Amino acid sequence: MPRPGSHQYEVQRRRLRKQLEDEGLGDKEATQRANEILRQDETQRPQKRTDRAEGPKGER
Repeated sequence: MPRPGSHQYEVQRRRLRKQLEDEGLGDKEATQRANEILRQDETQRPQKRTDRAEGPKGER
């Protein structure tokens, strides 16, 4: 899952907002809900054991 502020995060947030707006939510509501969903996904990310875990090879 991308981190808030990254380009990939913004791309996913825009796609999610579009889906929510298509389902009938208003502009502000769609933005808030998209942010909540992406932040919820972030908290479910497995915790890394070391700082190097995010490196190119992870924790292999």
